[in-house]
Amino acid sequence: TVYSVNPGVETNQFKMRGENIDWEHPTVLFVGRFIPAKNLTELLTAFRDIRSRHPDAQLVLIGEGKMEMELKNMRESLDLADAVQFPGYVPNAELPKYYRGADVFTLSSVRENCPIVLLEALACGTPIVASDVGYISELLTDGREGILYEQGNSDVLADAICRLLEETELAAEMGQRGSEMVHGMFSWETQADRLYDIFQDVILRTGGDLN
Repeated sequence: TVYSVNPGVETNQFKMRGENIDWEHPTVLFVGRFIPAKNLTELLTAFRDIRSRHPDAQLVLIGEGKMEMELKNMRESLDLADAVQFPGYVPNAELPKYYRGADVFTLSSVRENCPIVLLEALACGTPIVASDVGYISELLTDGREGILYEQGNSDVLADAICRLLEETELAAEMGQRGSEMVHGMFSWETQADRLYDIFQDVILRTGGDLN
C-alpha cells in the first residue's frame, strides 16, 4: 500500500482576512526562488503581453536566486522597468499581506512537487494561474480554484492572467473556493490527522494498536 501526506499550511496565519498591501495597480504575484525550474523568463514574456492590455498592471517577484540579475536585465530589455518589482526576500510572517493584496498569484514552473507557496496563496483567497505540471494538477481543478495552462506557452499564460484581472467576480469566486479547500484539506491539523490514520492502519495491519 502506498500512502501520501502533503505538507500543511499554517491556516491561522494564511487566511483571507487580515492586513494586506493595498497596491494601487492590478498586481500579479510570484513567490519563490529565482532558478530555471521556476521558468520566470516565460512569466516576464507573458507579462509584456499583459502590460500591453493592462498598462497599469504590475508584476511583483518576491524571492532571491542565481537568476536575479538575468531577470532584472530581461525586465529592462522588455521595457518593463516601471512594471516589475523585486522586493527581495520577504519573511514568512509578512507573506500573507502580499498574497492578500495581489489580484493573481502565478507559477510558471517547468516542474513542481507540492508547492507550498501555491497553497499559501490559495489559503489567503488569491486566485491562481499555474502551469499544469507535477502535483499542481492534483492540487487544483482547472476553472475552480484557478486556471491551469500548458507550460511553455506564454500567450496562454498571458490570456489566463488577463482573464482573472478582467473577470473580477470569477477571480473572487476562485479565491474563495481555494481558501475553503486549503483550510479544509491542508491545515497542519488535517495533515496530522492523516498521518495518524496512516500509522494506525499500518500498525493494525501488523496486529498492533497505536493507542
